[in-house]
Amino acid sequence: MATKYSKFLHRSFVSLDEFVGELGELLACPVTIENANHQLLAYSKHGAGTDEARISTIIGRRVPDPLIRRFWQEGVMPALNQSDEPVAIGQMDDMGLGRRVAVSIRDGKTVFGYIWVSEVARTLTYEERQWLTSVAAKAMALLRKLKHNQQPKLTSREELLWKLVTGVQAERELVAHEVDNESTCFVFVLLIEEVEPVFGKIVDGLKQKGKRIPLYIHDDDRIIGLVVANDWREAMHELRVLVSGRENLQMAAGNPIYGVDQLPESYQQALEMLELKRRYSSELEGCLFYYEAGVLRHIHQLKLQETTKPVHPALAVLEQYDQANQTSLLATLRMYVEKDGNVRATAKGLHVHTNTLQYRLKRIDELTKLELKRPLERMGLYIDFKLHE
Repeated sequence: MATKYSKFLHRSFVSLDEFVGELGELLACPVTIENANHQLLAYSKHGAGTDEARISTIIGRRVPDPLIRRFWQEGVMPALNQSDEPVAIGQMDDMGLGRRVAVSIRDGKTVFGYIWVSEVARTLTYEERQWLTSVAAKAMALLRKLKHNQQPKLTSREELLWKLVTGVQAERELVAHEVDNESTCFVFVLLIEEVEPVFGKIVDGLKQKGKRIPLYIHDDDRIIGLVVANDWREAMHELRVLVSGRENLQMAAGNPIYGVDQLPESYQQALEMLELKRRYSSELEGCLFYYEAGVLRHIHQLKLQETTKPVHPALAVLEQYDQANQTSLLATLRMYVEKDGNVRATAKGLHVHTNTLQYRLKRIDELTKLELKRPLERMGLYIDFKLHE
């Protein structure tokens, strides 16, 4: 790096204001320094790279909550909290945010703050971005010198939940919210569509029954809540009762888990369960937990592979026969497989007499030689049907 960059790292500063002012002039970019709770500690002159987000932060002395939430959603905060490497942030027009480069100020694994460099006016070089890691170490030393390196205060409830679902360890904050990490079951529940007025009633209903949702956040059109209960089956049953009859309310949960380290996985399961319930609304009606989706979990993954093709030749045979003879053997087979070989349930679903169904099944057997009594045969057919609905 050039001499001027080396000189900066060896200079002595008497205040954060002086530090950030010199840094802004050196990089020819506006710079801000925040603590771990996103409260503004110091900022350089505005210059040509000032945007709406920066102005709002300076006026409010803290990063606006909607922007913090967006940083968690986009993976910016997890990246900053888990590494000392600089992180590039793209432009977010709806947030009034121009391009940024940020780096965490840390002492070991503990994050004490962040340095944000605006790239609205100019783009930092690769060497400058990497140099910011040394700048962050310099800032940490200055915080110690100025005695600004006290342990960060507890984060807001929203940010704590984002920390938990993105894998940033937050045991200390969690315990402070009276959640026992060792012996309590954590269950993630997501509620979407017209949830805001409903969710308050759900929370009140659970509190009356001695259950708790200690952390929850509004995320666009959904609410993410953390249900804590020693008996998760009872808690989820009561939650189902509370939301029953609400047609515009969709609810999904990750599998019941124990321990903070499993929360990110449970959160992702809940998100996937929501998608599964949208795609397979009739099959998953009344289901809540990810594990209840059964084989549909795997079918959903196979559907993402566009090259997936049906492997059972019986499907093509029956389709051709139906087209030539104006019959519905393929639909009959599908219903029979979905009803797990139950003759009465299949006949009811097709609105035909059981004798008619028996005739069709006999004809299917003659044409395909399928072994429908074999569970693996039926399972394979079920997957093929679902893959190519």
